[in-house]
Amino acid sequence: MKKEKYLMVTDKKTELVKGVLLVASGYVFCYMFMLDYSIEGMNVFARNSTTSITFFNHPYLYMLWMTLCISAFYLNLSYMRRRYEAGQKTLAVLQYTAAFGLVGSTVIPTHVPPHETFSHYFRFYAHMGSTVVAIFSGVFCIVFLFYFKMKDDASFKIWFHGGIAFVVVFIAATVIIGVCSFLETVLVISVMAVLYAINYTDLLMPAAGRQAIKKSSGCPEEPNVLIRS
Repeated sequence: MKKEKYLMVTDKKTELVKGVLLVASGYVFCYMFMLDYSIEGMNVFARNSTTSITFFNHPYLYMLWMTLCISAFYLNLSYMRRRYEAGQKTLAVLQYTAAFGLVGSTVIPTHVPPHETFSHYFRFYAHMGSTVVAIFSGVFCIVFLFYFKMKDDASFKIWFHGGIAFVVVFIAATVIIGVCSFLETVLVISVMAVLYAINYTDLLMPAAGRQAIKKSSGCPEEPNVLIRS
């Protein structure tokens, strides 16, 4: 079976997409410790201490949080599919579902328990449902990329099993600890870190592919060229 080695694109558009991812990850990290913990005085490990609660006192900062996350995930999932030539419809559906899920959780503000009216229950569960759909759609978009590609390249197999293990551990942690700002932030930053690793490093490129790039470094390369050995 032939192995596929994918080159990274280094144009200005790609650098912009990478920049959005880095800015979003930094903002998400700072948001939890500086706003959730310091300003709001929240216990980030307490049940229902989600970042969305800060919407009521800091709507613009929260909207910026969501806007950066939506942009970072959508753009980088799109670049991931392009770089690894993953044209499967399943991945496209998951990418768009993740984006729409994040939009839904943005326009439908949550409600802090206890819930007393239908509106309270609707807002809480609609917001949480949209968030869960967005999270798992984004995660499985990455996991399924590994699944589709591991048939041609064994290096993807490790990442596939690692992705499944990550999902299982996160679900177990959520059941034990409950939905909280700490787990929410860890999940978002972890997914962003994985996207950075597979999009902007050569971790998934076998050694033969790296050597091919070094040998041709003096010659102009077309973006997204697929090298076969």
